[in-house]
Amino acid sequence: MNATWRSAGALCREYDWSKRRLLHELQHGLPYRTFPSGHTIDWHHPHSARSLDLARSEVTIIGPLINGVVGFEMTTVCVEVLPPTDAASSAPPTAVKRQRKPPVSVKRWRKPPPQKTIKDALVNIREAEPTLSGGKLETALCERLGEGMTREKARAAIKKWAPDTVRPRGRPRKEKSPK
Repeated sequence: MNATWRSAGALCREYDWSKRRLLHELQHGLPYRTFPSGHTIDWHHPHSARSLDLARSEVTIIGPLINGVVGFEMTTVCVEVLPPTDAASSAPPTAVKRQRKPPVSVKRWRKPPPQKTIKDALVNIREAEPTLSGGKLETALCERLGEGMTREKARAAIKKWAPDTVRPRGRPRKEKSPK
């Protein structure tokens, strides 16, 4: 008897896996063997997942299809699995090793533009469209200067170099016209 094979429950306790994690690993190539030997289990079938008993390390297999109808033959087999650390060394030569994806590259943000560039862009926008104010002016400034410019920096620049476009706090949005 090979001592590296584990029952399903023992493997889950050892690696602190849930039943769902064990099923995921079995669906993606974790080696297993059955008693009596020679049975193949379709781990993607919902009945196999539902009938897996971790405490007894058993799974019930539904019989083959006969004329497109599921047979009533059910077989219960014991299952032993190979831990993932031993799986690579003991895997049969036909087994395909899983490829891991390379880590996703982190997007690096450009440095914020210098103050002189922000001021010049703000002056140019104000000359082109003197009626812009508030959120539209922030958006135009952010679009003009690119990814290094944030809305907070745009608001601070507008308060500093175009204070006439900023409405005072508590002021109503629309002025009432005299009647």
